[in-house]
Amino acid sequence: MWISKFCQFIEAVVTRMSLMSGYVLAATLSIVLIAASPLFMIALVGVLIWKLQPVRQINATHGSARWANMKDLIRAGCVFQPSGMVLGRFRQGVPLRFTDALFALFFLPLRRSHEAIAIASQASAKPVAVSVVLPNDYPHMSVYGPSGTGKSSCFVVPAAREVSDNMVILDPKGELARLMAKHRHRKFGHEIVVIDPFGVAKGCGFEAATFNPASLFRDNHETLVDEARRMASAVIVNTGAEKDPFWNKASNVLVTGVLAFLMAEASPEHANFNRLRDILTNPELMEQTISYMQQSQACGGLLQRLAGQMSQLQGQTKASVFSVANSHLEFLDSPGQESPLRRPRRKRRVQPTGFTEYF
Repeated sequence: MWISKFCQFIEAVVTRMSLMSGYVLAATLSIVLIAASPLFMIALVGVLIWKLQPVRQINATHGSARWANMKDLIRAGCVFQPSGMVLGRFRQGVPLRFTDALFALFFLPLRRSHEAIAIASQASAKPVAVSVVLPNDYPHMSVYGPSGTGKSSCFVVPAAREVSDNMVILDPKGELARLMAKHRHRKFGHEIVVIDPFGVAKGCGFEAATFNPASLFRDNHETLVDEARRMASAVIVNTGAEKDPFWNKASNVLVTGVLAFLMAEASPEHANFNRLRDILTNPELMEQTISYMQQSQACGGLLQRLAGQMSQLQGQTKASVFSVANSHLEFLDSPGQESPLRRPRRKRRVQPTGFTEYF
């Protein structure tokens, strides 16, 4: 790796020196010709005045808006950055001023020779394309477009291949994991964690990881119920089209209560969403859970309060609330896939009377 970078540095320095030598040779010849003929001096002064004239950009359609040039991008920190979201590649549309090109070649330090060559080339007929990145000053970017317009191929894939920063990539189709998981592991040495509950990323070279959010908050009983309520709100989805918000709110209380109880009282291997689903779909386990919650002193008595709310559900209202709650948890029932929220099943069947085995 370091040998490749060293060779690239030497190549940039040599190229820069050759360009500088060309300018020095041209300046030397000009001095000799000026000494030999005053007419040449007049012509040279005229060429320099023409070259140093600022380029005016007239854009009556968009007022003061204009395309960014190299100086704008350098000032904004969008080029020559070691990391960042790649936005594309840039060539100067309007030639760079001659003095700016000379300044880059002659005054930038040697370690920035690659940049000096790229900047100086913008004043030529064949400018070098430079990568434009999103600097850290602008941490958020959104790209919108219909399918097939290059959102992934032009933005996500180049960034994931070249940017060495740690990344969290949402990949509902699994294609990005198959394209780049091994590449990032080999090139940057990153630990690759693939959470794949529905098996869409098979073939990426990494086994699907598991994640149990309920295990994150077990040790802090002061905030445990609040965290359970947040997770319940994430599971019980409110679309805004509900005719009566009561059913989702009651389902939220139901999920919050059972989940908080599991986090506070169940053993670590059983405090998970799969056990939550088991309890909500089994009336006997549900009754035992409410009974345990009414006797529990955990979380400052909040479990007892939640149990009181849950026990008030009766008759058809109770059946409807359980039906709504379980409809939001159907995503956990996927026999053919490894859900990240599921726990390993015991080989023997656990009867409802074995409820105490989970504590």
